[in-house]
Amino acid sequence: MKRLRGMQAALVLVFLMGLSSTAWAHTDVTPQEAKDLIDANDNLMVVDVREEESEYCDENPTPPVPPGHIPGALNYPWSSGVLQERYGELPIDGEILIVCRSGSRSNQAAEFLDSKGYLNIYDMTSGMSNWQWETVVCIDSDSDELNDDLDNCPDDYNPNQEDIDCDGIGDICDGLIDCAEGVNCDNECDGVYNQNDNCPNEYNPTQEDTYPPQGNGIGDACDCECDFDCSGGVDATDVGAFLTDFGRSTYFNPCTNAVPCNGDIDCNVNVDADDVTLFLEDFGRSVFNNPCPACVEGAWCVYP
Repeated sequence: MKRLRGMQAALVLVFLMGLSSTAWAHTDVTPQEAKDLIDANDNLMVVDVREEESEYCDENPTPPVPPGHIPGALNYPWSSGVLQERYGELPIDGEILIVCRSGSRSNQAAEFLDSKGYLNIYDMTSGMSNWQWETVVCIDSDSDELNDDLDNCPDDYNPNQEDIDCDGIGDICDGLIDCAEGVNCDNECDGVYNQNDNCPNEYNPTQEDTYPPQGNGIGDACDCECDFDCSGGVDATDVGAFLTDFGRSTYFNPCTNAVPCNGDIDCNVNVDADDVTLFLEDFGRSVFNNPCPACVEGAWCVYP
C-alpha cells in the first residue's frame, strides 16, 4: 500500500511539473471575428502593439491602414519592448485581443503572452491593414496624458481617473452625484453599494458569507477566520491556539458548544487538514497588511 501511494504521489508530481512548463496557445481571429468579439464582450481588452507616434496615433497612414487605432485600444508597443517590460499590468485571466499593422508583431506578442501563462489571448491576423470599422486618433482634450477614448472624463483634467461609484464616469465629471456623503459608493466595483456590501473593500459580487456556516455578516472575501485573539491579524499567537486544538475530531475530543475549538473553521467538529488550508489563506495578515475586520462576538460554530 505504501508503495502504491508513493507511485501515485510521483505521478501527481510529474503531472504538476508538466503543467508548470505548459505554454497556453492563443486563438487566431480574422478582423471580422475581432469586431464581433469587441461588440459582444464589454470586458475584452484590445492591445495595440504598434509604435505610438508613428502608427497607433498616426492620422495619415499609408493605405489601406486606417488612421489611428480601435477605440479604447491600449498601446503596448512590441518592437520597442514596452509590452515585454509592462505585460504584468494586463490581467493574466482576462480576455485580450492583440492587434498590429499586418499580424506579424501581434503574433509574436501573443506567443509571448502565451509563454507567460496568459489564458485568453486572441491574435487578429492580417492586422489593421484589413480593419474596416471605426478608428480614433490620439486626442487629449484635457491634457491629462490620456487619449479621449480612454478617458472617463475627457473634457476635465483627471489623470488619476478616479471613479468611486464605478459608473464609468470620472468623479470630476459627475460631481459624485451618485456617491454623496458615502452613500451609493462602490469602492471595489463589484456592483454592490458599500452600505449593502458585507466586504466593501474587496471585490465580492456574490457576497458569500459561509464561514461560519451560519454566517457572521462579514463576507468570506475579507473575513479572518483565525484571528482568535481579535488582534486584527493572524500571527504566531494564533498559530499556537490553532495547534492546541489541531487533531480534535469526531472520534477524539470532538469540538462541542461546551468545549469549542480554535480552528474548526468549517464547523464539522474536526480541526483537520481542510482547516489548515483555510488558516494559511489568512496567515500573515496584520494591522499593517490587509487587516482583519472587527471580530464578531460569540462562538464561531454553533453545533447541533
